[in-house]
Amino acid sequence: MTDGITTIGAKAFSGCAQLKQIIFPGTLTEIGDFAFSSCAALAGTTLPARLERIGAYAFASAGIKSPVIPDSVYWIGEGAYSRCEGVTEAAIPKGVVVLRDKTFMDSAALKKVTLPEKLESIGAMAFAGCVNLMSLSVPDSVTFIGEDAFRGVHKKFVLICGMGSRAERYAREKKLNFQLQ
Repeated sequence: MTDGITTIGAKAFSGCAQLKQIIFPGTLTEIGDFAFSSCAALAGTTLPARLERIGAYAFASAGIKSPVIPDSVYWIGEGAYSRCEGVTEAAIPKGVVVLRDKTFMDSAALKKVTLPEKLESIGAMAFAGCVNLMSLSVPDSVTFIGEDAFRGVHKKFVLICGMGSRAERYAREKKLNFQLQ
């Protein structure tokens, strides 16, 4: 892609099943909704350091393995990495305060996620169907966890949380295994 481009529009490459690689311009700041959804052959991408927003379902059902999301990103839309069957791990940038609904839903290979220290909210079904997710450390800053956020995770899943935190209360309410840190 050409330098100077700041936005990839909604559905720009959606359904390009044979798209294997994309080199993003350093000037890119936003990836639109569904931009790379259903790009099954798109195994890896290096997102530019200036990227700020990843739209809803931007990489849903893509072949991504381990998304490297730059620290400049402060917005990740609903379902951005949902149904990414190859994603095994991800680190959410420190500027993201809301993990939106269905962010990683049905990403069956997902085993490890690192959440930022200032995260405030985990959306509904954010990790639903992540059957290989064994544990998640949730910072005490989280004050909201949406419905079915961890539905269908590994049967031995453990929520690692602080005593008296919202995550501990959620684990108790939903009868999830938890470990106090």
